[in-house]
Amino acid sequence: MLCLAPTRGLWIIDMRLAAMGIRTRIYSGFGVLVALSLAMAGFGYYGLSNVGAEVGKMDVLAGNVSRVMEASRLLEVIRRAGTRYRIDASESSAQDIKTAEARAAALLVEAAATALSDQRRKLYNGVGATLRTLVGTNAEFTTFANALAEQVAV
Repeated sequence: MLCLAPTRGLWIIDMRLAAMGIRTRIYSGFGVLVALSLAMAGFGYYGLSNVGAEVGKMDVLAGNVSRVMEASRLLEVIRRAGTRYRIDASESSAQDIKTAEARAAALLVEAAATALSDQRRKLYNGVGATLRTLVGTNAEFTTFANALAEQVAV
């Protein structure tokens, strides 16, 4: 295996391969294959561990999106039950409002606790504070509506 390479270093490497026996060449070839396979496996493991961390983040984000969507639905229930309460002052409407307010507040606290960024945490806490204000306003309205209903009944 004589190589007609322009550099002398390449010719020396080629002469070393020619001096090796067939068994040595096969073992060294498989050794190189095993080393490349181990390098690829290590790189794959590193890549998959990064993907696992990202999946964890996405799971937290998906949970928060789910909570926000549920809180949004509950805010709609509060709005609808409040309108219904203003029309007919039914006790079931007042109970719907209280149940939805409590559940929405719990969801917002949970979302703020699991938020990944401070900006989101502040946003969830701000919406929770607004909801608490709404709860107080609804309680005052219910008290006034009940007092008015008692005066009209008398």
